[in-house]
Amino acid sequence: MASPFRPPAWLPALALCMLSVALSGEARGQGTPAWPGLAQSTRCEHDFHCFRGFCDRGRCRERKGEGERCVHYNECASDFCNRGRCEARREEGGQCSDNTHCAEGFVCDGRRCRPGREEGRRCVHYSDCASGFCDRGRCEPRREEGGQCSDNTHCAEGLYCDGRRCRPQRPSRRR
Repeated sequence: MASPFRPPAWLPALALCMLSVALSGEARGQGTPAWPGLAQSTRCEHDFHCFRGFCDRGRCRERKGEGERCVHYNECASDFCNRGRCEARREEGGQCSDNTHCAEGFVCDGRRCRPGREEGRRCVHYSDCASGFCDRGRCEPRREEGGQCSDNTHCAEGLYCDGRRCRPQRPSRRR
């Protein structure tokens, strides 16, 4: 007597989703999918929906390089838009007016980029720490995939917080 196999209720929905993703890009002549099956201009509502990209008028776009025009910091691969152009973030000793001007691991202190506090050191603000993450008064590393979180600042680069866990962001491609 054969055991009755009953597929999970979500299986047909998954199959339909995979089919629509497969047809969304390459199969319709719109370019090569950016990540297993995702088209170059995946729909989005927020930046965290876009893997290492940004959401521009409902579509994921690849972040821009140094010298390219920008309006907001999130458009730039460096996370630094200065006077309408993407720029590299400043290293130790570089001029700054806030932490977004300084390279990772540095903080803006006295209008100069200086090394941030190491893990385990006391902190008041995220900006006090080299990791950019202050938890319960101590500098801590950002959480890896699957780590507990309550917002995106808790998660490592390339991850977003779904409200409970750090998850990978969806890929995007430049149009």
